[in-house]
Amino acid sequence: KLFHPRPWWEDRGYKPDAYGRWIGPDGEIALPLYEGRMIEQFDFSAKGWVRGKGRQAVWRDLDFSDKRVEPQYIIESSKYTTHSGAIKGHKVGFMAVGSATNRRSMYAAVVYDSPCGNSIGILQPGEGIAACLALSASLNSYVYDYALRNRLGGLNLNYFVIEETPLPEPKRALNDFLLATSASLGFAHEWYSPAWLELVSRGYVKKNRPWKFMWAVTLRERLRLRSILDAMIAELYGLEYDDLAWILRDDPSDPKGFWRVDKYKPKELRHTTLTLVAFQRLKEVGLEEFCKEDWQFPKEIAEKLGPRYLEWQKPNATEEEIKQSWEECEMHARNILGEEEFKKLIESQNYQGDNSPNQKSGIKNPRLRLD
Repeated sequence: KLFHPRPWWEDRGYKPDAYGRWIGPDGEIALPLYEGRMIEQFDFSAKGWVRGKGRQAVWRDLDFSDKRVEPQYIIESSKYTTHSGAIKGHKVGFMAVGSATNRRSMYAAVVYDSPCGNSIGILQPGEGIAACLALSASLNSYVYDYALRNRLGGLNLNYFVIEETPLPEPKRALNDFLLATSASLGFAHEWYSPAWLELVSRGYVKKNRPWKFMWAVTLRERLRLRSILDAMIAELYGLEYDDLAWILRDDPSDPKGFWRVDKYKPKELRHTTLTLVAFQRLKEVGLEEFCKEDWQFPKEIAEKLGPRYLEWQKPNATEEEIKQSWEECEMHARNILGEEEFKKLIESQNYQGDNSPNQKSGIKNPRLRLD
């Protein structure tokens, strides 16, 4: 009863803003209800609702080059923020219906402060945005998915199944480079501008590049960062190269295998193959050096995957353009939070407006706990 279909709101003059919210004629704010099919791995809005209900509903794919939130149902913001049972703030949402014989079993994304329906499971680590990013990186990894698939007998990812699955040692996952990479994949939208400012304030992200330059929006860059994260998480789990090669083996006779991933692509361009290439490099140089060198695809592979950045990301930005980019980030955060909450964010996080130095990649962060 708290939710109405989107046309109901549109008939009353509500229109979407740039942040996934719906704004009424007098400035009232309504929020989207997240459903399972709306999210993908590191994707907070993979599909948008077009029409219909239930199994007959029609949804469309939403590309990262023009990402928006198109929900089927919407709720008045105040009903969500004042509801005692709502899990508020940043949280990791995962698709609660899956199978051990699908292409992947776990699909998780960090969801901004919005309500989620029962087709999305919610996990909310107690240490805020950094822990959410680390957890989403772990859940979306091949190693975690392999462990999950071997425990999953039905079609529902119930909590009693999830709680039996292993995670990497939490403090090691709170790695600066890992968190920044996870943010690039999951926070590629203006809606996450407050989160970017928090990452800057905590030292996980430098302001030496344009804000939107850090967004992974092209196929090539998203595949590169996914391969890096999969390699890092495999290392945090304690795997050797042969272990990961076994998990990712190309064996169509295995009903739970990952051979379905990119199966129509040439083998050298598949996510599984490139993950093994990245992991091999990590094993050669060690985790800390791997984080420092920011691994890239071999030239012959990169040329087949298209551009790494889009023009509006300003890969060759001047210092003034970098400054303007972060001023834009602050503007969006202020629009989302309001002046008072924006001021609290800046003050509580000791946010610095200049290009504050980052912590050394690969070093554990003693300020954060995840038990």
